[in-house]
Amino acid sequence: MSLKIKALLFLLSIISISATSFSSNIDINPNPQQEIKVNKISETARLSSLTAWLKQEGNPVGSKDAITIGLITDTFNPRPQQLAYIEILAEEGFPFKLVSLKELASLSTDEIIGRFWALIFPEGLDLTNLAYIRKKLKNWIESRGGKILVIFDGSEQGEAGELIALAGLKFINHDGRPVVFAAPWIIPPASPLMRVIDPGVVNQNQIQVPGYSPYQSPHLYIETASEGVQLLATTISPQGKIIPLITAYTYPGNGAAFFINSPLGYLKATSNDDFLLRTILKYFLIDLARVPRLISAPRGIGGLVLNLHICAKPSLRFTKELLDSHAFTPDLPMSVCASAGPDNLIKGDRQGVDAAGKGKSILKKLEKYGSLGAHGGWNHAYWGLFFDKIPENEKQQLIDQNIATIAQISAKPVTEYAAPNGRHSPQINDYLARWGIEATAFPAAFNSPPTRAWFNERPDLRFWHFGYTSTRYGNCPENMLSAGCQPPQIVQAIREEVIDTAIKRREIRLFYTHADSLSRHPEIWEGIKNYLLEQKKAGRLTVRTMSDYASFLNRHQAVTFVFRRMDKGYELEATSPLSLRELTFALPIKENEYSIEADRNTWEFSQEKTWVYATIVKDVHQIKLRLRDGR
Repeated sequence: MSLKIKALLFLLSIISISATSFSSNIDINPNPQQEIKVNKISETARLSSLTAWLKQEGNPVGSKDAITIGLITDTFNPRPQQLAYIEILAEEGFPFKLVSLKELASLSTDEIIGRFWALIFPEGLDLTNLAYIRKKLKNWIESRGGKILVIFDGSEQGEAGELIALAGLKFINHDGRPVVFAAPWIIPPASPLMRVIDPGVVNQNQIQVPGYSPYQSPHLYIETASEGVQLLATTISPQGKIIPLITAYTYPGNGAAFFINSPLGYLKATSNDDFLLRTILKYFLIDLARVPRLISAPRGIGGLVLNLHICAKPSLRFTKELLDSHAFTPDLPMSVCASAGPDNLIKGDRQGVDAAGKGKSILKKLEKYGSLGAHGGWNHAYWGLFFDKIPENEKQQLIDQNIATIAQISAKPVTEYAAPNGRHSPQINDYLARWGIEATAFPAAFNSPPTRAWFNERPDLRFWHFGYTSTRYGNCPENMLSAGCQPPQIVQAIREEVIDTAIKRREIRLFYTHADSLSRHPEIWEGIKNYLLEQKKAGRLTVRTMSDYASFLNRHQAVTFVFRRMDKGYELEATSPLSLRELTFALPIKENEYSIEADRNTWEFSQEKTWVYATIVKDVHQIKLRLRDGR
């Protein structure tokens, strides 16, 4: 059985989809036609994503002329932390191949040179008897510009220090197994990582999401063993010693070894800490290894979701004021998520949105400016404050009633959901899946593009999860006002740290807000709106709903593609059962002059520094392109 088949079977075995029967006592049921339709789409997307994560095994990658990243594995059943790497490589459109240690050991240095542009050694590998592989890797890095990324415990077992030695490092007081300690991340101001890490998660040179303590993770006691090791990030041991956290060690001939002293895959798999793993992988593969990719944003430019939460009765007054002043525009479609119940905290308090009564006309008008989705279970404050005490059967009833009420207002199926106060659980996912929810938003995977949220060390592939992008002052205007920020300061932070970040990274991001602050401080919304319209008109940004982006990401995951080396350039082939329209490939070039062989009616091209961006502009299912670098 191939590595692809075994890994796919493992993925299928760990990701369960509940078949719980509908047993709500509330006399509101999902629309049967809608449910059958969207559940079929969700199942197709689920299997498509699973296949896409491993589709590169079916591509002719690994052949001499293919451009390939080797993701090293020591088992046919990748551990959860290793699956996190597979997920992000696939979501970000990198061409990769799972490579067993046995296969790597069987290759000659020349074969490694011919097959791989970069190798990634995730944490948790059993690297017993690594000395022989290390010698070949060293030859590859030194003689042919090979690049490797080693994460955390590269050679924790067996030959201690073999991989970190390639990165110019060594263990401190190693006695058979490295000692681990927890401490914050420190990013020096001059570190090149400051160019790629969101400014909203850096506070006084430490990684910190506003509202949370400085980010801490496990680290090994290591130190530099060679001159020339560049410290991109550090941490401090309990004894007060500076410990390397992220390092780069460059060899003659442009080869390099990078080491990450933290278990990034484990952190994503266990706590949805996505942005560090994703940011560092992209920095290594794009900025350093310069690997071409299929960008995970429409037209290969930044994308933004405007997520408006309608929580309780006061929201209706503020929303009406915004509607009456024509503050919103169809050119900036919003994902509107509403708590639909008539109450907010206590039954009978009549402080809810009352979507079936007084709030119905407001929500109906809002739908002209985007999509209507659900915000928790019926009563916002009750759900947010007492979530842990609400019985599961009542949670399902509240979810059902909330979505059913929104569905009666909306002209389209309800496919979006946001969790009040971030209160969520794996069981809620099952209730949402019954209704065909495709996109979720709550405080997990901060400052990341859409991804799959993990629960119990398993990714839920039924939904695209949109994490909040935070500024250094907070992740929505309400938080920023509470922190003492003035409206001009808020506008500037959102422009520079949310919108410009999405544009610079060519990523989709989510920004959420409430009507309250936008109505009380209209200059905040006007400043944001005008800037968004300006960036959209300039072709640097798209603004769409969560479900619109989810549809695009499903198409992105369905693509099979391969990059092949040519003399001074690349050949690209891609196919998909779905449309390739708006998909963009990023191709690195060495010189400003290049030539392209392709159907010009199918493509649009742009260049930024030493990258060419090739965007498909027609509804086609198969493409081929050749790029020759230089004259």
